[in-house]
Amino acid sequence: MSRHPNTVERAGIGHVQYLILVAISQGTRDPRGIRARITENAGDAGVEASLQVLQQRGYVRRARGGGYYLEAKAHEHLPDPSALIAATGHYVRPTAPPRRPGSDHGHLPSVAGGRLYYRTCGPA
Repeated sequence: MSRHPNTVERAGIGHVQYLILVAISQGTRDPRGIRARITENAGDAGVEASLQVLQQRGYVRRARGGGYYLEAKAHEHLPDPSALIAATGHYVRPTAPPRRPGSDHGHLPSVAGGRLYYRTCGPA
């Protein structure tokens, strides 16, 4: 995984801290999972120290369950998803999984906030 080109210059965060932000943004929330993803770049103590620095600087916060979550200012230092779409070409919508006949309930409305929302069936 390559580092965002201006990460260190813009925020003063290191490569390991950037990798931690990316791991959390991709869904790895618990400290054990973060350490497992980052240990080839830093040891357990280095990952723990980097998590503490990121927490002190306000990039991440620790929730009640012990997991880490990104704060708003951390998103400034992560790559823009639209840049990936621009680099790889046009966006291709995923295909719907196969269903058994009669199991599609897309014709039924969905209720949210006391209002009915009708869904469109099939590809948009």
